[in-house]
Amino acid sequence: MNKDIIKSIISSSYKVIYVIDILSDNVSKYIYQNNDFIEEEKSSFTDYITKCHNSIKEEDIEKYINSMSIQFLESIKNNGQDYITLEYSKKNKNGEYKKYCDVIKLYEYSGHKYILAFSNEMTNAVETKDIADNNLEVNLNKLIDAVSLSIFKIYNVVNGEGDLNAKKDYLNNIIGTLTSNYPKLNKSLVDNSIYLEGGKRTILIVDDDKMTCSILKKIFSLDYEVITCNDGKSAIDILSSKQYNINCIFLDLLMPVLDGFGVLEYLDNNNYLTKLPVIIISGNYDKETRNRAYSYEIADMLEKPFNVQVIKHRIDNLIGLYKTSNLVNQMLVEQHRDLKNITEDLVKSYLYDYSKEITNVKDLVKILSEQVSIDYPEYNLNQNVIEKLVDSSIYYDIYKYLLPKEFLNKNVFNTYEIDIMKEACLNASNIGKYIKLEDKAEIKYVTEIIKYRNERFDGKGFPEMASGNAIPISSSIVNICIEYLNLCHSGKNKEEAYSIILSESNNKYDPKIIQSFQKSKEKLSTAIK
Repeated sequence: MNKDIIKSIISSSYKVIYVIDILSDNVSKYIYQNNDFIEEEKSSFTDYITKCHNSIKEEDIEKYINSMSIQFLESIKNNGQDYITLEYSKKNKNGEYKKYCDVIKLYEYSGHKYILAFSNEMTNAVETKDIADNNLEVNLNKLIDAVSLSIFKIYNVVNGEGDLNAKKDYLNNIIGTLTSNYPKLNKSLVDNSIYLEGGKRTILIVDDDKMTCSILKKIFSLDYEVITCNDGKSAIDILSSKQYNINCIFLDLLMPVLDGFGVLEYLDNNNYLTKLPVIIISGNYDKETRNRAYSYEIADMLEKPFNVQVIKHRIDNLIGLYKTSNLVNQMLVEQHRDLKNITEDLVKSYLYDYSKEITNVKDLVKILSEQVSIDYPEYNLNQNVIEKLVDSSIYYDIYKYLLPKEFLNKNVFNTYEIDIMKEACLNASNIGKYIKLEDKAEIKYVTEIIKYRNERFDGKGFPEMASGNAIPISSSIVNICIEYLNLCHSGKNKEEAYSIILSESNNKYDPKIIQSFQKSKEKLSTAIK
């Protein structure tokens, strides 16, 4: 598979290519021989880094190691730079230092991310100078473009309307963007930012290994306030107290009381993972555990033993990167304020019109969700999730406010009209992003409930003709409750409504949820008003 990657994108001008798969902890070295690339050696990523430390000159090792970061390469790619060119000195087989020039880029193959390093020895001073001059010209042109764009942005924000704090944040974002490709300038900005912010930034270390906590605290205590705790529950208590302005979290996965995955679940549900870097302190985890950790969009996984300089530099860069990203998000919110206001007005009208139904819907969803949580623990419907699901359920029919009025009293639709309804469901499902900005879990449930409002278990619904388990549990529960309520309010007695719901088992509704509906019959009937 690695040779397929190389052949698909590479030219024979490179004599040595490294294919680095951090997630699988594999590094393959290929050399060009007889018009083909031959795998010369294979190692773990940890062994590869150790070998780099032993062969690359001390003054070059830090910049080389920092370039081997998926997050770093993604950040430069997002800024329009497809690769980086890196010059460094490394020992050859004879123990002599030679000058090398590598092209390093991120490449995605079959949904998997690889770091590719194309390496060539620079054979003479002329070649070195040509490459250096070319790099200088490229960097200079990029700097000119960045400064030019920044001037126009600053002009627009100074002369435009808007909140003063939002303008300050936007100016900070411009500075962050301008310096992102110039490490020395960025390092200076990070090092001196504490004087602008009025105090040290804070790092939270969550690990039951006191030695690990001690080492990390020693590394960062000079530039950061460092807080340590020994289990996941204590970490959540610290975060929920809002007492500290946490800028970064180091997290072990295997801990007492509450493990690292419990903390990751909390961070995910409370929208932390998009706002600050979470670094997993890696032990001897198997591939499944690593994949599960990466599924939470963590920033990085830190391997033991620690390299002090590499860790310090990488974490500084990650904190700066996340801060810049947060500023961009704040500006996007500011720019979409008018759209948000329009959406909020539409929601207010909807909630007023549906005020009588909403109380009933919430009661029904709560009853059925609690029964499902008992019958099917695999859905992980704990009390916190049920509360969010209940609060999100009230937006179930908001898509109708995007439809022509004549649609509201129709039961049969032609193909053209169904397409309009599909589009309404998909567009309305985005409303959650504007009415629940601070809660990632509720955004998810609101989106699901609106989007899958008209889907059926047998796949004959719309907008996506989703079927079976492809329909989220949130929608499966809410759709049954809404149908039961609508039938009761349309003149059917409760027993008739109940029978109609049961008759649609395995057709319109998930038979598992129907079983929970049957067990909840008395409670649901009592809740209907």
